[in-house]
Amino acid sequence: MILSTSMLAKPRRRLLLFIVSMAVIALGAFHFLSLRRIEDISTDFTTSGFNLHDSKLREQLHFSKYKFSLTDGFEREVGGWDAFAAKPQKHKCLSFFKFLDKKLPDWKTNYMNNQHFQKNIVRKGDFFNFQLELIANRKNNNDPPEEITEEDKTEVNDMFNKALKDTMSTEQGMADTITIIRIFGHCFFSEPAMSLDADLRDIYNRYSAKTIPFFHPEVPLTSSGDIDTNSEWPFDSQSTVDEDNLLDYYYRNMKGTGIVLSTATKHSRDVVKFIHVLRALGNPLPIQVMYRSDLSTMGRQAILLAGSSSKEELLGDEMTEIPLLRRSLEKAGISFSEITEMEFPKQNITLVNMKKPLSRVVKNDFSSYNNKILALFFNSFEKVLLFDTDVVPLLSTKSLQTLKEFTDTGALFFRDRTLMDRNDWIETNYFAKLMPHKTNKIDIAMGIKPVTEHTLGNMYMKGWRHYQEAGLVILDRKRHFRSLLTIFPLTIWSQPITSSIWGDKEMYWLAMSIAGDEDYAFNEHGAASVGEITSPISLKLYNNTVASELCSSHPGHISGDGQLLWINSGFSYCKKNGFARDKSKFPFSTFEQNDMRELYENPLKIRHAVIPPELPALRTPNGSPDLSMELNFIAKLEERKKDVDQIPDANQIDSYNPQKGWVKSRTCSDYQYCAYNIIESLDGSGKLDETGLLFQFDAETYKNYDILGAIWASSLRTSKLTEKAKERSSDSEGVRDLNNIDASTPEADPRQSAKANESYESPLVNSSLTNGSWEEGNNQKEVGSKVGNQSAVPVDSDSMQHSADGHTDASKQMPQPSSKSEIHYDPSRVRERPEKFQNDVKELLSKLASSGW
Repeated sequence: MILSTSMLAKPRRRLLLFIVSMAVIALGAFHFLSLRRIEDISTDFTTSGFNLHDSKLREQLHFSKYKFSLTDGFEREVGGWDAFAAKPQKHKCLSFFKFLDKKLPDWKTNYMNNQHFQKNIVRKGDFFNFQLELIANRKNNNDPPEEITEEDKTEVNDMFNKALKDTMSTEQGMADTITIIRIFGHCFFSEPAMSLDADLRDIYNRYSAKTIPFFHPEVPLTSSGDIDTNSEWPFDSQSTVDEDNLLDYYYRNMKGTGIVLSTATKHSRDVVKFIHVLRALGNPLPIQVMYRSDLSTMGRQAILLAGSSSKEELLGDEMTEIPLLRRSLEKAGISFSEITEMEFPKQNITLVNMKKPLSRVVKNDFSSYNNKILALFFNSFEKVLLFDTDVVPLLSTKSLQTLKEFTDTGALFFRDRTLMDRNDWIETNYFAKLMPHKTNKIDIAMGIKPVTEHTLGNMYMKGWRHYQEAGLVILDRKRHFRSLLTIFPLTIWSQPITSSIWGDKEMYWLAMSIAGDEDYAFNEHGAASVGEITSPISLKLYNNTVASELCSSHPGHISGDGQLLWINSGFSYCKKNGFARDKSKFPFSTFEQNDMRELYENPLKIRHAVIPPELPALRTPNGSPDLSMELNFIAKLEERKKDVDQIPDANQIDSYNPQKGWVKSRTCSDYQYCAYNIIESLDGSGKLDETGLLFQFDAETYKNYDILGAIWASSLRTSKLTEKAKERSSDSEGVRDLNNIDASTPEADPRQSAKANESYESPLVNSSLTNGSWEEGNNQKEVGSKVGNQSAVPVDSDSMQHSADGHTDASKQMPQPSSKSEIHYDPSRVRERPEKFQNDVKELLSKLASSGW
């Protein structure tokens, strides 16, 4: 029998179709990590069935199982990993990106807007209960009401499997994107720099644009109006970026060290106060204030005037609330003449409008805290001190940039309050999946170092929500330029990132670790509560404890040798003044009203700092899918005695010690926490954990804090000086009488540059040093000498005054109780999360109510 050509073609087409189908199925199976096997783990719709399913699924999802989608194809292309790994770096980079061009020619970083990630896929029972409740509510509205059926459960199971498939696909896509960006950064921004021939130059330019496709290749504009601020912006805003390569332009042209702020009109008052403090500290570093066309003309003028006005203008009644400044100083026992003897050097300020490179970015992209990420990239400095606008530095900026942790690594971060707020396994597993590991064959072959316990063993990765406090980030951008590439996807992607970290808090160490760069350091101590310890004991929330209590809305950061470096949330007693509400709440309900008003109307008095004991690990550094350690801790936690913020109608506890180091206060618009240096141990032994720290600052040191607090609190935001003030400030004889300023104070040269400022040291950062000690629980530890030039070393707590019951007496500084009746409060409604979200919700509800909703 003779077969025709057409007859032969049909089986061939069928065979070809079969092969293609098998390839598609195999690829799909790879991308979804054997989804069918996961689906088949359990169809038992009981609690035990759900628990078994969750356990098996965590094993399947573990970060060690991740494999870059093109791994197998690239291995075949290069002839095996061992031979490829031995090739020169230039050869490896050229090979990878040529292969990527062939397989994914349209790749670029994208927003993943249409992707879905559901965290409850590892809690199948929760998923089922939620969906079945919706179905039950719908059926109950029927007449007659209907029962949940097996068909309903099967329908929910199908919904779960789809959510699982979507989530795993999203996670794979995100991890693949990060892998490409990491390899790109490793190839082109690692030391030693790789010489670029024509082929590599083309790849470099094209993938620079692909990595940050949301930016237009232009540099920002600067503005100063008619105010001379000695701006030192090094970029020519009119020139084009070479080869449209924005990454290359910034990498080659960044230089110097400076301060960066991200701001908008609503933050301009804080920026003005920040600049007043910098002038008091004698700051020599240039400042770049970054914004997105959302800083008003008046706001810009106010910021520039704060930095460029003469000392006489700055301390005049148009830029300083003189009565408040005098009152604050007098209460601290400081004469006004001491302020007038300080230099207050002018500041080198550049206002930078990032609008031009952001022409492709819509308003909601890089919003809120993520504007800081834009500011971190688009400033011109090589070494940057990135501040939040409500931060108050208490040490000279010259000393901050010479901290050993920064000089050793080029990246210094600060730890947050150790709040007992847990994250989820799926969150830490997700972030670990974005990092390079020894199981990632392509990373290892390219020469990228796998992450270690330096990252995987930190408190966030071991189960606690809050690790980094991002009010200050000190970064050598050129040394760690790769992390600027990986931080952008973390910023533009929505879930699971936005619900896994608060604002930009954990972005910086995550971006470095994801880039394969673990050369960063954290400050030795966790955040402290700063202010005055509670005294007398009748005012303490735990009024029968040996623990020191310090209630404050200000986290502070103390160096390894005991110096208070900076605080967050401004310098007012409360971050948000809640005087009208707080006067009825304990302990303020026991105060004379004038005493409480005085407390709220004056700057925070920093005399002490308390750092609570550390938290135990909830998970192992390897991110084990076995959650028994965490579940056992949670079970023991449920059996513990309750803290004040967990007991309705409780103001005080007199029968046991604090159960955790940070207890939420009901005052200061929910922005205040009380910290304890001694708590009942979290190991369940019933013993006391006395490893917390208590600091007391010496008189010379807290005098400096009082001066800075008075200057911060009395700073006024003004956008235009009156003609009268200008005439007084231009008096050629140098004799002025602006609110009794010492006439002998020399006028600052209007043309004084930041370079000239370098020779000046404020007396606030040049005080004599006193060696001292601090207390660890009840045990005393010696403190080293100093960092920089400021004395901020706590003295021996034995030198503190003690009352008859043996507790520290700060009664001379704290308002005293009256006989007013106490108004009770329900602390069970308070969450142990950062206060911002809670207050944002309150403000939104208030606006809706006032608008008639």
